[in-house]
Amino acid sequence: MGQKIITIVLGLIIVGGLAWYINKNYVSPSGSSNESESPNLDVGDGQEGGNLLYVTLGAATEIWQMDQDGKTKKLYTDADETFKIKKLSNLAPKTFEVLAVVSKDNSSSRLVAINLDDAKQKVLKELFPNPLNLSISPDGEWFTYTKFSNVEDQYGYTLFLEQKNGSKIEEVANSASEIIFPGWDSSSKTIYYGKTSGTNTEIIGYNIESKKSSTIFSREEIVDWISLAGSDKLVLSERKIGEDSTGEIDSIDADGQNLKTLVKFDGGKAAYAYLSNNQSLAYLVAQYKNKIDATTQGQIYILDTRNSVKSGVRKGVQILGWRG
Repeated sequence: MGQKIITIVLGLIIVGGLAWYINKNYVSPSGSSNESESPNLDVGDGQEGGNLLYVTLGAATEIWQMDQDGKTKKLYTDADETFKIKKLSNLAPKTFEVLAVVSKDNSSSRLVAINLDDAKQKVLKELFPNPLNLSISPDGEWFTYTKFSNVEDQYGYTLFLEQKNGSKIEEVANSASEIIFPGWDSSSKTIYYGKTSGTNTEIIGYNIESKKSSTIFSREEIVDWISLAGSDKLVLSERKIGEDSTGEIDSIDADGQNLKTLVKFDGGKAAYAYLSNNQSLAYLVAQYKNKIDATTQGQIYILDTRNSVKSGVRKGVQILGWRG
C-alpha cells in the first residue's frame, strides 16, 4: 500500500511539472484561446528571416534563437553577470548584436553592446539612463532612445539619436505626447516614429543625413508599435480608442499607400511585430496594463502571410527581430 501511494504521488509530481513547463513555454495567455498553438514551427524555405530572436525573463534575462524547424538555441543569459539587463534594443542584423542597458543592484546604469555570435559585451557608456525605448540601426552604427521629463519647462518625451562610437548625438524630436518606438529603414538613413494625440497618430520620418523630418501620413487609430520590414514597408500594430485587447497588425508603404491587414488579434495588445523578407510575421500579444513594457510576458505568434497559417510558438517578453 505504501509503495502504491508513493507511485501515485510521484506520478502527480511528474504531471504537474509537465503542465507547468507547457504553460511556461507554449500556452497562450488568457483571453486568446482562439489563437492556434503549435510548439513546432515551419516559417518558410530557409530564406533570409528564417531565424527568430526573442527574449525570456525568469531568474535571468535570456536571448534565444529559433530556426525555421522550431529548434531553439540560447545565445545569451545574464545569469552569471554582475550587471543585469534592464532594457534591450532590437537586433542589428548586419552586426548580429543588440544594445542593452544594464545595472548592478538597481544602481546607475551603463550601455553595452552584446555580440550574439560569441555572447561578449562591449561597454559603450559607463553612465547611461534607463530610457523608455532603445533602437539600433540595421548596420549597427546608430541608435535612438526616448527619455521622459516631468520638469515643467522641459515636460514631455524627447527622442535622441546617437552614433554608437559616441562621436555624434542630437535631439530628433520633442513632444508632449508619447513618442512611439522608432523603426529604421534598411539603409539605416531614415527613422520612422509616431506621435499619438487623441485618436490620431502621426507617422513621421526623419532623415539622419539631411536632418529633416516630415509627417508621412496619419492614422485614425492608436498605434502601439512601429517597425520596418526588409522591403521598407512599415509594420504597425493598431487599435481603436478604448480597445485594449483587440486590434490588428498592418503593413503599409512608407508614403501611406497600400495598407494591408496582416492579422487581427485579441487577448491583449500586440507589440514587437517584425516582418521578415520571406513574409513571416512575428509578434507578441500580452496584457499590458498601460504602456508596452519589456517585462510583461506574453505569447509569441508567427504568421506566414503567404498562406495565413498562424502558430503560437513560445512565451516571452520581447522579440528582437529576424536573422537571415
